[in-house]
Amino acid sequence: MRTIFSVTISVWFLTMALQGPAFAYAGPGVALSAIVVALTVVGAFILLVFAWLYKPVKALIATARGKSSERSPANSVDETEEIG
Repeated sequence: MRTIFSVTISVWFLTMALQGPAFAYAGPGVALSAIVVALTVVGAFILLVFAWLYKPVKALIATARGKSSERSPANSVDETEEIG
């Protein structure tokens, strides 16, 4: 298995090293779009990690402060009750 992997990597590096120029041009619009897409993907990943960690960290901080992370029934307002 290790031999197949090393052969594959060697062939890939040789193929990349022996390539000629592509003679391709990406205009400024394509380049700017690629940058925006890359930044969007990075930003989405950062938001994903933040959203994934927010609830457990919030509960941990509440527990450390001695508060319950859940609402207690004594503090909740009965929705059927009229105020006023």
